[in-house]
Amino acid sequence: MVYGLGNNTAGCLGIGNTNCTLFPKKVEALCGKDIKTFAYNNGPNVLALTKEGEVYSWGRNKYGELGNGTHDQIVTPTLVNISNLEGSPGTKRVVDIACGSSHSVALTENGEVYTWGIKVYGQNTNILTNDTPTQVISNLATKKVVYLTCGATFTMAVTENGEVYSWGNNDVGQLGIGNYENQTLPNQIDTLRDIVIVKVVCGIDYTLALTNEGDLYVWGGNYNQLAICSKQICYNKPVLVEHQMGRVSDIVAVHNKFISIAIGEDGRVYVWGNCSKKKMNPSVTPFSNVYNALSTSDLKIQVEGRYIHVHKAILKIRSLYFKTMFQLYWAKTNPIVIKNQFSYVVYKAFLKYLYTDVINLPCKKVVELLAVAKKYRESSLKKHCIQMIN
Repeated sequence: MVYGLGNNTAGCLGIGNTNCTLFPKKVEALCGKDIKTFAYNNGPNVLALTKEGEVYSWGRNKYGELGNGTHDQIVTPTLVNISNLEGSPGTKRVVDIACGSSHSVALTENGEVYTWGIKVYGQNTNILTNDTPTQVISNLATKKVVYLTCGATFTMAVTENGEVYSWGNNDVGQLGIGNYENQTLPNQIDTLRDIVIVKVVCGIDYTLALTNEGDLYVWGGNYNQLAICSKQICYNKPVLVEHQMGRVSDIVAVHNKFISIAIGEDGRVYVWGNCSKKKMNPSVTPFSNVYNALSTSDLKIQVEGRYIHVHKAILKIRSLYFKTMFQLYWAKTNPIVIKNQFSYVVYKAFLKYLYTDVINLPCKKVVELLAVAKKYRESSLKKHCIQMIN
């Protein structure tokens, strides 16, 4: 089932009208569709990708960013037709989607890239706006793309051999190609040749790239979001970041923000950037830094006679199970004793996951952690465990 709640500008909730709601309402058109992921842009409008490879869109459509051949606002999710070549039956199976401020992109199972929406400074195709999905025909045509991401007005693609291509707006060097000229078609980032990139993420006008060795490269606008201690406000080529995070395992940014996030060694989460006009250098987030900290905890959980020091507020935020138990049964219980169910090592790893989203266990222990995930109804943890076991 799919539900929507909150602000409903331009019908972005997909519930069939433009009325805001404080209570979850079914998105009827998506129920039973087995949704894999969502993407959104500033319209506001939304894309939904099913596990079968179908793309649905709804919301504002001023620049054709819904990809349905019109510029009409739509309040109910509608299938986007990403067709095979002319004369061939059927549609393309999509495996990933992304959105910029007013454009959308899709990646097919064959590694093809399709775009639609506004053409900003050379973005997307050779017309001002493009209201139906159009394949990017360029030097990417002979490559298999495995990952896509968007900044506000530009797009990045990573191929199966770790090459990075970029196109769109380039006013602050966010394309990483060594100049500030906007690009209509994808260009390979030469500085990253011979470096295997496994993930790229984009902020509003900047890019982060993670290598297979855990190094971090950055480029584009710099208001502290690049983690470079410099007064230089933009970089048009990738720069290797010197930091204290250790080997980086994951990175995150959002196409309409100036905030960057990374997971460093030991599962610690770091955040930096420009937040409410306050510049932040890479800093460990409180959740990862206070896990099992005796000096700040307000609750002890006892497993196999040993204590784990935690925080009620964090457990309430991260787990519906804990929130319910604190409300109904554990309001004044301290310590909480977990009897004869799970080992100390595994339960401690479970609690650490609630703080960091990182699993730090040998593979042979993951089966037991999966049992914890099932008991506590932690669907995300359950998926992670199944992936590790398989």
